[in-house]
Amino acid sequence: MALALTTDAPPAPPAAEAEELVAELAALIAADGWERLARPPVGPGADWFPDRWQPTPAGVERLLRRLFRHAAIDLEVEVLDRRDQAGPRPRRGVTDVEVVGVDDSGARFALYAIGEDDVAGTLAHEVGVAWALHLRRRAAPPYREGAAAPTDDDLRRGSIAAVYLGLGALATAAAYQQYTGGSYQANLGYAPVEYDVIQAGNLSLDAMAFLLACQAELRGAAASPPGLRGPAADQVAAWRRPLAGQGAALRAQLGVPQPATWPPLERARPEPFAPPADADDDAEPEPRRAEGKPVFRVRGTRASLGVVVGAIAGTIINVLVAPGLAFAFVLVAGGAVGLAVGRRSRTARCSECIERVAVDATECPKCGGRFVGDIDHRDQRLAAEAEAEAEAEAEAEAETETEAETETEAETETDAEARRR
Repeated sequence: MALALTTDAPPAPPAAEAEELVAELAALIAADGWERLARPPVGPGADWFPDRWQPTPAGVERLLRRLFRHAAIDLEVEVLDRRDQAGPRPRRGVTDVEVVGVDDSGARFALYAIGEDDVAGTLAHEVGVAWALHLRRRAAPPYREGAAAPTDDDLRRGSIAAVYLGLGALATAAAYQQYTGGSYQANLGYAPVEYDVIQAGNLSLDAMAFLLACQAELRGAAASPPGLRGPAADQVAAWRRPLAGQGAALRAQLGVPQPATWPPLERARPEPFAPPADADDDAEPEPRRAEGKPVFRVRGTRASLGVVVGAIAGTIINVLVAPGLAFAFVLVAGGAVGLAVGRRSRTARCSECIERVAVDATECPKCGGRFVGDIDHRDQRLAAEAEAEAEAEAEAEAETETEAETETEAETETDAEARRR
């Protein structure tokens, strides 16, 4: 590779893979010009995505159309709803959309699931795949290429193309998504902390961060693209340091002219799409993971928080108001008062998803579970569910017996009336 990287370059991607990634970028530029790569990357937020998001097939299609417009791809978009063909879903819903073909009429995507993850970033990778297929069809001899379907090479090239098309910040952010839920509650007797990692696209976070850092250096951008956080922001920053000052070498290797000769390349901020006449905006979203399932409110208090707040208040009083008092006494007294106050403050969480809910809630807003009672600890939920099921069966049997008795009485009355006649 023509780049003279410093010794603090991250170990991944290794030099050989980094050279291949730059070569792939060069091939994309040779196929359709350098301007797309030189434009400022698209970021998240309402400035770039003014359309109202809805977790429906129509909403996914509208988001794909927006990404196609940002990438200046003149292809129609069609979304095929195949959610009924999807297999079991993981704990956190993950968006599953795949390119199934590109032809003269446009690009077709199969929708298998709409998740709670970074939908725009996930779709950015698939837009790149659609572009890779479009280029392959365009380069094929006449009458030799039909509706292109993606190969493994197309999938990898698609994630690289997402950076080339200006969607790299979105795609890199989605390449490694961390999600946590719940919090430690000592008084509930368990640690309800959920941790999920979702990796979208077909390249590692390291490779995506390297490509995005190359784009920023090529453009001479002082700051990394907006919208990055966590590991994605860290990896891009780690690659910006060894690539610093390599903009000219990158431009020479990729066939990009010097910035002084560039025409204006700023992206216009978009206006919202007009809602399509046949948009399925009123369609019901996918059911939540515990929709209608009997669940329980896990009772608790803010006693632990009260102890901490009380101890801090006691320390402040000791330092600022009454410095003569014994520190240990004030600390213990403050904690005791906080404990007493905290015990009066009731809390509740859903036994299914650990979401904090109102103490009198009838349904969990996150998982859709239907509250049928209260328990003291989450580990009691299985026994409580079994008891609730037994009670429901007993009620059903009692109702059946009552109906049978009512029918018998009605038949007896009918027979008696018939005899009287």
